[in-house]
Amino acid sequence: MIPEDCIEDILRVRVVQLEINQLLKKKAFKVPVHLALGYEALAVALHHETGENDRWVLHHRNLAYQLAREPQFTGIINEFLGKETGLAGGHLGSMNLANPERGLIYTTSILGNGLPVAVGVAMKHKFFAPK
Repeated sequence: MIPEDCIEDILRVRVVQLEINQLLKKKAFKVPVHLALGYEALAVALHHETGENDRWVLHHRNLAYQLAREPQFTGIINEFLGKETGLAGGHLGSMNLANPERGLIYTTSILGNGLPVAVGVAMKHKFFAPK
């Protein structure tokens, strides 16, 4: 049985993506935005099963994961609009948007490089983290 809070989050992530899609149709964004429709349940499950100190390395079509992890999606939308109030000051696109405050430390549009990057991040935290 899926917990009720997960169902609410799945629906929220889907609805926000549908709203973003309406803005895409109006050509409102300054950068390409890649939706992740269909990934909502996986993204929300990952969010609910990982802690605040866990770090994520994301791939292409990472928007569902971004929205699952960030309850205030305005910063994400403002980023795509190129506004200074965006998560990265309006400088990044949907495929490269990082949100270190929420543990999203790296995103990429390069398919296949996530695993080596994740291994490098894990090694850095294991060998160089303050003790």
